[in-house]
Amino acid sequence: MRRRRAHQRGVAVALALLVASLAACDARPVGRTPDREPAARAPSDARTTPPRTPAPDASPAPSPRGIPIAEAPLVRTRMVGADAIEMVDARTDHVILSPTGQPVWEPLDQSNPASRPRLTLAPTGDGFDLILEYHNTTNRRASLGRVTIGGFRFGNVIHTRDFRYDGKESTLEHSGRPVAPGGWYYPDGWYAPVLALREDPYTVGVSVQYPIMEYKHQVRMRVATTRGRFAREGLPWVAEIFLNPEAPDINKYSPEGDLAPGERRRYVVSVRIARQGRPWVETFAPYRDYFHQTYGGVAYERDPRPVHGVSVAVRGRQSRDNPYGFTRENLRPDRHGWKPWVDLLVARRQTGWERVMVWSPSGVAPGGADRAHVFRFVSPWMDAAGRGMRTGDGVSEFRRVGLNGVDLGFWWGRSAQVLDDWSDENPEELDPDNPTHVARAFRELDLAVESGVTTIGLGAFRRMPAWRAERWLEMMQDRAPGVRFVLEPISGDVLHRLAPAFLVATRPAQAADLRLEAPHALADYLLPGHETWGLIRRDRLESFLGRSATDADAASEARRVAALGYVPVVGFHIEARGAFEAAESWDVD
Repeated sequence: MRRRRAHQRGVAVALALLVASLAACDARPVGRTPDREPAARAPSDARTTPPRTPAPDASPAPSPRGIPIAEAPLVRTRMVGADAIEMVDARTDHVILSPTGQPVWEPLDQSNPASRPRLTLAPTGDGFDLILEYHNTTNRRASLGRVTIGGFRFGNVIHTRDFRYDGKESTLEHSGRPVAPGGWYYPDGWYAPVLALREDPYTVGVSVQYPIMEYKHQVRMRVATTRGRFAREGLPWVAEIFLNPEAPDINKYSPEGDLAPGERRRYVVSVRIARQGRPWVETFAPYRDYFHQTYGGVAYERDPRPVHGVSVAVRGRQSRDNPYGFTRENLRPDRHGWKPWVDLLVARRQTGWERVMVWSPSGVAPGGADRAHVFRFVSPWMDAAGRGMRTGDGVSEFRRVGLNGVDLGFWWGRSAQVLDDWSDENPEELDPDNPTHVARAFRELDLAVESGVTTIGLGAFRRMPAWRAERWLEMMQDRAPGVRFVLEPISGDVLHRLAPAFLVATRPAQAADLRLEAPHALADYLLPGHETWGLIRRDRLESFLGRSATDADAASEARRVAALGYVPVVGFHIEARGAFEAAESWDVD
């Protein structure tokens, strides 16, 4: 089956990466892996005695599942009391991390029963692993609480990284007042369960290792300052990890993610330090190793060729005469059938486009903007006559696209929400265990495949929790083994290993900070060989440039996006002719 083949390929990639990692370390012995083997508790006197300089060793000491240590440990770490951590620079005795009074672990809500974990600290030469072992001894479900790593004795200005997109660096400043951004959820918005903090000469990487598909919950992560009674000696910085936090949005909190009566669980929070000159992403080595051991690598063949995107319908074109918003009067499929559109797509082959993606292939829904893209993205063709349209020739006409050497893609709007009809005001979240949902979804999928589709974009796919989305994605892949599915928006590392993902590359002037400006750091590190799309729209490019965009401007933007490793998805027609293939960014210095 496809799932088994994908797993085998993933294991092969993981083994290759492990061999390469060992070779890079000169085949030195690797230490114990704290997330797999319970670490012994520190001796009782380790909590009361000051840190000591390690005895000299004739050979370099490896860092267990961390950054290889060239000569001597970078830091010394110890528990202070029962619930605080201290870390100092082993060379200078500079304090990097010291207690603030805030406990390492605390319940999220005092009124909500929580299971208190057993904490074990496992120091490494370049940081530490904090191991949390839970056992719910009550007869009711229990929450998991919050982990706080702090405080980092940095100044009022530090640098972090934005892992919603390409991982570019951003600045946080407290100016003497507490700072507590809302944070982001993994995998619903945040690519991996990691955080980065930098104040030269140190870069700190914090990562969480837990089997999300088994534990079935998200984590919320943020960099903040201490506040309230915990703000001592200024405002040190902290990394906060909320395990399955309750939230009004059902896509954030998971009731099944709480700890069941009698259940045991294990989480590892890894903290690694890198000095200037060492790549910051290597502070996530413990998570990378865990990820490869648990999930493997990329399970699909990457296609670097650019994609030409066309919108058959848009909301701005809707009117009484054109309720489904079809564009281009001379191409309207409700009046002329699909032949004019298919002729245009086939002609794109002459200007170098070998892949096309069609948005809104059945039109946009009349009514509210939230229903612009619909779950039934192909089947409305079947009842075209009843709607006064001539789109019933869609299946036979679209087949011509592939027969003329162009890979055809359809965009499946609201792919994780089941609607019975255009007028349905109450969509249901798609459940792979619901036979009715599966039958309706497979009808759309089967009709798309019958139309010659080789790629399907899964719009709003992140509405489905990752532990259900993985199974549903594999069900669709088994149903349509010749189809490439593309996840939108990007849905975290675990799903990205199974299918390409979609990002917006070009941003208008007011959102320029969200523009893709670097290779996707975490995808390159965790999933070399990944396929990630980057959308380019002319209106957004013109807003960014502050003027009209020429074809040369558009081509330059496509080359820029491709050079960063993203597959350019160009939403307007320019010459392609092999000029915009995505670079293998994980091999680019």
